[in-house]
Amino acid sequence: MRKTNRLGARIEFPAHWLLLRYGGGQSQNLPENFTGGDDFIQQTRDLLELHLDKQPATLNGFAELFSQNPGRLKRTFRANGTSFKVELEKCRAKRAKTLLTSSQLSIKEIGESVGLLDQPTFHRSFKRWTGMTPGEFRNRSRNATPADR
Repeated sequence: MRKTNRLGARIEFPAHWLLLRYGGGQSQNLPENFTGGDDFIQQTRDLLELHLDKQPATLNGFAELFSQNPGRLKRTFRANGTSFKVELEKCRAKRAKTLLTSSQLSIKEIGESVGLLDQPTFHRSFKRWTGMTPGEFRNRSRNATPADR
């Protein structure tokens, strides 16, 4: 993570430091799979995981969180063979699947926790990610034997 002040001095710090404090200095729990590595894509996934339910999940908002220019961040995604939208969708799909299999939250609550406040939008997105509705996915995962998982 690089930031230049108005005098031209360059300040560098690891992007994962942004995970340590957020929202007026209140401590946050880091995602279970947080690596804290220097890999751009992994840092992106860690930050998305932490801030997935914050609205709105946009490239501009994420660029501000990353202290980057949106255009530069977009080029960095492209250089890494992906895009903000692709990484956001992967993160949403992963969290939705986890919550559907391991929680008793309603489908509406799960949609909200992945940043999709409109239930029909969550249903369409989930079906695009997995080929089935959230309800079908939940039922199938509950009925699956441990060998099927």
